[in-house]
Amino acid sequence: MKRVIWLMCGVLMIIMLPTSTLGNSTVSPAHAQEGTVPYIEWLEKCKFKMIFLPPDTEVLGETITCGILHTYEKPNEPSSAPIQVVFAILHANTTTPRNDPILYLAGGPGSSALFSIDVWVDTPLRMERDIILVDQRGVGYSTPSLSCDAYMRSYYSRDISNITRCVNELHARGVDLGNYNTVNNAHDIGELMTLLQAEQGYESYNLLGISYGTRLGLVVMRDHPQLVRSAILDSVYPLVVDHYSELGPNLQRAIEAVFVACERDEACNRAYPNLEQVFYEVLEQLNIHGGSVSFLNAVFSALYNKNYFQALPAAIYLIHEGNRHEGENYLYFGSPNSDFEGYDSYYDSYDSDLFDEYIAAYRKFNHANAFFMALQCQEEFYFSSYDIAVETAAARNTDRTIADSQLYDVERMAEECPHWFSTAAPESSNERIYSDIPTLVVSGEFDPITPPQWAKIARETLSNSYYFSFPGLGHGVIDGHPCVSKIFSDFLDDPYTQPDASCRAEMRTDWYIHPNYR
Repeated sequence: MKRVIWLMCGVLMIIMLPTSTLGNSTVSPAHAQEGTVPYIEWLEKCKFKMIFLPPDTEVLGETITCGILHTYEKPNEPSSAPIQVVFAILHANTTTPRNDPILYLAGGPGSSALFSIDVWVDTPLRMERDIILVDQRGVGYSTPSLSCDAYMRSYYSRDISNITRCVNELHARGVDLGNYNTVNNAHDIGELMTLLQAEQGYESYNLLGISYGTRLGLVVMRDHPQLVRSAILDSVYPLVVDHYSELGPNLQRAIEAVFVACERDEACNRAYPNLEQVFYEVLEQLNIHGGSVSFLNAVFSALYNKNYFQALPAAIYLIHEGNRHEGENYLYFGSPNSDFEGYDSYYDSYDSDLFDEYIAAYRKFNHANAFFMALQCQEEFYFSSYDIAVETAAARNTDRTIADSQLYDVERMAEECPHWFSTAAPESSNERIYSDIPTLVVSGEFDPITPPQWAKIARETLSNSYYFSFPGLGHGVIDGHPCVSKIFSDFLDDPYTQPDASCRAEMRTDWYIHPNYR
């Protein structure tokens, strides 16, 4: 779901060497049952280069083990092309782990789980359970890779010839884009869970999905309920919502939530009074002088993460007074009082060549743009349209400038989707998911793309579910506050009992108060 991926949002990062099998590893014959698809190929060593992690934190191949699920592009059809789904197991920080691991489903669609493996190393969720990270079919280090440099270059130029080149390259490699969808994605997850039960002794799984990962998680719950013990759905993207028609209204809702939260906070309201009025005056200024779309796109991205949006009121005031450069820098690079402070000392200590290698790997592996387009066109956009988006924005009284800033994406999808994939997915791709699996459904107050209302929609057909919205958080609440970690852990320990969420009352946004307004 994330349209703008921030390079420096997470500074603790790793690189996996770019080979089709994670390096030249020796396969254990006992586990590589070649010819019997699906099967798991276990790698004796994960071929990682570590950046920003102490060298003694993990022993790759021991505390973290890696493998490859070998399966078919078209499930259960040996005549279809073979594909490899890469995964890693971060073993629990205990000698007596529980036999119900956490299986993480990344968002995007198209984001690599393995590229962000670092953020899972020290999570409290790893205290008693293994954590399984999977690069979904076509994504990250899985093969074939549905990442296309030509398309990235054409994103803003909207050069259709680059899309044609990308699609032709994929077809020449034997890729059938129609097979890269959520149902097949869920089938891979089901195969992996079944094989790991036999080879690792797992009993059942706790799904943890974020953004698109929640949509994938819902389909796994529907198609493989016998394998799932519980599910945590963070920043929910239900099958039944119309993502593209709601882009503008959802952004405006999140912005207005910031106005309300700032007004309720004594320090924020004193520093930035009448924030809503000042914001819309900024839009008027930018409409006259240019820059409203880039500003709103920066606001959109900042609302994902507290390290950015806690400086949003300051940015609005600075731009209003003519200091656009400083104001927008806060949106692009983070708040001065964010968790990012102090990272400069880390950067200074690292080898520049290694960091350059990280940048190259980031561009190649972090997000599979062709996977995103193929899946979103099939399952989402073909059930919507540009006209529906315009009508929805008007019906929900969305500010015209805000609506127009998001209609760029809708217009782009309308132009490009016929060149990626020409037909819509089955109607089942937009149906409600019914389940009695214990499910924790959560959302962030300032989330600009998967609003709290979507979480409530998903919960309506999840009979054993609990819902919590977290104040002062954006998209992906999992690592936003210790209160979230506590609720997640309590739920996993006893998924049939509603966790105590009283700690939410202590959550506050640490608004950045600029010296000019103190």
